[in-house]
Amino acid sequence: NCLERGFQYISEDYCIVTNDAVPVAYSLYNSAKFTDFTFHLFPHLASFKANDGGKAAKFLVFYQDIYPDQIVREVPLKALVSLNLQSDGGAGLSPIDMHQTFLDMISSTTLQNPVYELSSTAFFHALKQKLPSFEMTHDGYLEASHDLLLNLLRKT
Repeated sequence: NCLERGFQYISEDYCIVTNDAVPVAYSLYNSAKFTDFTFHLFPHLASFKANDGGKAAKFLVFYQDIYPDQIVREVPLKALVSLNLQSDGGAGLSPIDMHQTFLDMISSTTLQNPVYELSSTAFFHALKQKLPSFEMTHDGYLEASHDLLLNLLRKT
């Protein structure tokens, strides 16, 4: 968990991003949905369940209650990172081209929304022009993701 390693937190999922000369991400909410498997990875967070999980067994956790000093309202963006989980045990961070970044961003964000707007496509295209793009590949091992992100932040 990057929060347990001292990272600042903007969002688990959605945030607001500007298309300024230096793009900025703004926090919308500071919660996450945990499953039983997530609590298996982080059993010490089980006492922070804010609901019963419902039929989907997705439990709401408010990070403000756990990591109040690491919640930030805004932060300048340094890079765009696409996650590629693989089961082969490899881990790495490599630059990817604008086309792949664009496809990853559109499929992971815009197409999930109930209304697709062409302006979203233009926004992502402009954002990609300002930021380097990387693909982070790993097998889900949490230490690997922390180290890869830390190395990326040091480079950008």
